[in-house]
Amino acid sequence: MAGPYRKLLLRRTTLAAPSL
Repeated sequence: MAGPYRKLLLRRTTLAAPSL
């Protein structure tokens, strides 16, 4: 269950990175 959760968190961070 940590697999998909980690992927979602990484994707969210990548999306927030350029926003910052």
